[in-house]
Amino acid sequence: MSDQSARNYIHVAERFGGKIKNFLNLSSSVLYSLAAPTTPQSAVDQALELAEEGKKVTHAMAKKLIEAEKARELADKKTFPSLNSTRLNAAIHTKCYTLHKQ
Repeated sequence: MSDQSARNYIHVAERFGGKIKNFLNLSSSVLYSLAAPTTPQSAVDQALELAEEGKKVTHAMAKKLIEAEKARELADKKTFPSLNSTRLNAAIHTKCYTLHKQ
């Protein structure tokens, strides 16, 4: 087994743990892509939702979901460049609380 294959298995186990048997209809290439450490959780969630609905998630589809979510995250960072994620979450929470009280 190559080092990359071993890393792929480890990433899948870390990302999905005991839930992996629920996703046996996903190909190994899809699982490896979704389990990669750089894959946004939102892309994983979308792909798994599609799979749970009985839709076939191909490697190309998973790749597009991942690319779209990475682009969205990058756009968010550019929109709020001076805020780190903790400060951004606090700012959003404050705004929501303010709107709720009105």
